[in-house]
Amino acid sequence: MGIVFKALDLGIDSSTPAGKMVIGIFASLAEYDREMILEKTKAGQVLAKAKGKHIGRPSGVNEGNFLKVKRGFEKGLSVSEIVSLTGISISSVKRYRKKITDSIRG
Repeated sequence: MGIVFKALDLGIDSSTPAGKMVIGIFASLAEYDREMILEKTKAGQVLAKAKGKHIGRPSGVNEGNFLKVKRGFEKGLSVSEIVSLTGISISSVKRYRKKITDSIRG
């Protein structure tokens, strides 16, 4: 494409062999740094898992919230009323409602 990079304050010019070498070295160092970060992250996750910590998103189904929603529907409350009373998101209340109706149907 004919694009040339020149860092005037550092004396790097990608149109020269020395400039290409310096840019290649910087790219290699950046890749190495990224790989080291990933390796440390994975090691931290393994250590946390070994200590019994949960890694990732919290579980979608919470038994306490499920019971709150179930009681709300048994009392005849609407989805929006249950949301405002419990603070559970509308999508979660709808998901719990589906689980409740599926369990009733068998």
